[in-house]
Amino acid sequence: MERGVHLPDAVPLRQVTRQRKQQKRYRLARLVFTLESGRTFDKLADDLRGNLTTYKGHPAASGTMMDWMKETHQAGIDTAYDGLSNGDDIAGVYIEHALPVVQQQLLKAGVRLAKIIDENF
Repeated sequence: MERGVHLPDAVPLRQVTRQRKQQKRYRLARLVFTLESGRTFDKLADDLRGNLTTYKGHPAASGTMMDWMKETHQAGIDTAYDGLSNGDDIAGVYIEHALPVVQQQLLKAGVRLAKIIDENF
């Protein structure tokens, strides 16, 4: 082996299994999100964006990346994990409860990404 090459430690099977379950939940949530709203992803993006044409002046563009991280983490605690126990199925009532927050977070993410790109390129 060449000097300076680092091979990652083996990932425990439990962690791989957990990651696969998370990926399945993500795909399921994405599918349900699209189907329940009856919209394509393009239509969803248009609906979220509304008449917004620039990030400038949008409240989501204020603050620092650390502020955004804390805000997003708190939204996860307050919404995504609220009342959810290990092994629960993420369907029906859970998705209905989280969907408005997910849509709001998607808009904020787009606004913030536009700001970062504009300021750095």
